[in-house]
Amino acid sequence: MAANVDLKDLAKKSDGLSGSDLREEEEEVKEEKERRRREREGGREENEGKRRRRERGGGGRKEKEGEGRRRKRGEGGRKEEEVRRRKGGEGGRKENEGERRRRKRGEGGREEKEGKKEKEGEKRRREREGGRKEKEEERRRREKREGGRKGKEGEKGRREKREGGRKGKEGEKGRREKREGGREEKEGEKRMREKGEGGRKEKEGEKRSAKKRG
Repeated sequence: MAANVDLKDLAKKSDGLSGSDLREEEEEVKEEKERRRREREGGREENEGKRRRRERGGGGRKEKEGEGRRRKRGEGGRKEEEVRRRKGGEGGRKENEGERRRRKRGEGGREEKEGKKEKEGEKRRREREGGRKEKEEERRRREKREGGRKGKEGEKGRREKREGGRKGKEGEKGRREKREGGREEKEGEKRMREKGEGGRKEKEGEKRSAKKRG
């Protein structure tokens, strides 16, 4: 009942009910409400407990089912692992056999490659030796040609020197002859002058003689 309700005034207005009756009725109403509230709370708690038990029960079942699944998976995993090991062993043996074959092929390939390399190296050495011999022969031919040219040039120089010597001698001889010719020419001129002078003297003498006779 609300706190603002006046029980005395309500009892005066109510027929056959006193304030204590109203108070008892109010308490009964309160108790009924409290009981119902407790029942509701108890029902909620009971429902909550049931729900928890169901959850626990469901969790246990799920846990058992999970354990069963794990066991199955474990057994399946063991079987799978066993099969895998067997296959792996067979595969390993096959792989080892393949590896052994590959090693043999690799060794044969290496030997073949080494043989090819050796042959190629020998071929290169022969080519290098042939190239060196060819270069040496070319150098000799070049030196021979150069020596021939130098010999020809030396012979030519010697010839020119000899010819120059002859020309020099001939020039010297010509110069001597020219000098001698000049001297002979001068002698002749001198003789001719002397002869001219003698003629003049003779003419003059004849003139003098003629004058004396005349």
